[in-house]
Amino acid sequence: SNFWPRPGRLKFQSLGTAPTVRMAGSGAAPLSGVLVVDLTRIVAGPHCTKILCDLGARVVKVELPREGGDMLRMFAPRVDGGEATTSSAYFAQLNGGKESIALDLSIDPTTAQPNAPADREVFERLLSKADVLVENFRPGRLGRLGLSWDVLHARYPQLVLCSISGFGQTGPYQSLAGVDTIIQAMSGFVHTTGFADRGVKVGTTVSDLLAGVYAAVGVQAALLARAREGQARRVDISMLDTSFAFHAHDLSMFSVRGQEPVRLGNQGSVSPTMGIWRCADGEEISVATSPFDVDEIADALEAPEIKVDERFRGYDAMLENKEALWETMGRAFLTRPRAAWLERLRGRRWAAGPVNKMADLAEEPQLRHRQMLRRTADGRFLLVGNPVKVSGVAEAEGAPPPPALDGHGAAIRTELGVPNTLGEPSPGGTRVSRL
Repeated sequence: SNFWPRPGRLKFQSLGTAPTVRMAGSGAAPLSGVLVVDLTRIVAGPHCTKILCDLGARVVKVELPREGGDMLRMFAPRVDGGEATTSSAYFAQLNGGKESIALDLSIDPTTAQPNAPADREVFERLLSKADVLVENFRPGRLGRLGLSWDVLHARYPQLVLCSISGFGQTGPYQSLAGVDTIIQAMSGFVHTTGFADRGVKVGTTVSDLLAGVYAAVGVQAALLARAREGQARRVDISMLDTSFAFHAHDLSMFSVRGQEPVRLGNQGSVSPTMGIWRCADGEEISVATSPFDVDEIADALEAPEIKVDERFRGYDAMLENKEALWETMGRAFLTRPRAAWLERLRGRRWAAGPVNKMADLAEEPQLRHRQMLRRTADGRFLLVGNPVKVSGVAEAEGAPPPPALDGHGAAIRTELGVPNTLGEPSPGGTRVSRL
């Protein structure tokens, strides 16, 4: 295909190196050599830059001292010991491996000049070396800081800008605040999740996280386009867009049949033999098998009544009578403990798995084998690992720690040839690679 650049044409322009990913064999981390300036906070933006960091990019987190840095530093749960600004386990999950510098980027509204010119100079020098700037301010805030896309693109033509917001940079809702629960409600997640009498939100902050994943994809696409065309682009990510994009099946049903999605609780949406059932020991099991082999279903569950009941003879009949089928399957699952069902059904090549609690997941052997459970060297945090496994690249032992607020400030200023204007050396973070 002519779309993808030939080997050797991908030449990113920054010289920064990533602090947390190590090579195995001759393969470099995929984003090695990419410098990302991270002007984000809370969840969606930091999730994006954490993905880029895990893939080998060097990420410099720029925090605003007038706002106390990233607000996520104050979120529960917090752990004792160590530097105070790194006590939040939630902050550690999304920021491990990044570097932090505190810079006052505010503008005096009366003079339209920076309140802290020295900090502004540091930031501008960072941008001159960077490949990517990621921000998740409400639309318009970046412009009020004198950093609109037009200004940035003219001054730093190599710089990809990724903007993440609730509703995007355009449209009638662009100025509205968008947080996870609101986006879940507006995008369809709440309407399609839960039981018949009431919708519920997804347990995790799915709209924040989806925006972060799509933003990371968009950044990498923009870097490929830059390598091919020599032109940086802006990536505009809307949380509403990225959450709505996960409702393709529901939209298809509505557009073709005029049907609103029916909340099914723990039942499968397309197969009457897919769902979650309670077992004899009170534990729950998730099961999926083909609805087209009635005899196998009856034999595996030791429920011969399924085989002879005319209501279950064939896929269409099962769909029409799925509540009765579910009750029959439910009675069968109550005859054995979960472990026995898992052994029996997996032995018959059914897809089956336990409904895991966090205590189960923390000891899950499959996750441990794939290094998805990693502890920081100081033992303070058990963190989620990098789910993107790339051949030729080995993950470092343990999890990279979160940065202290301005923990790399003095080192980065020295690197950029700017005096440390804060009066005191910044704590920690002394590892520096050349910008």
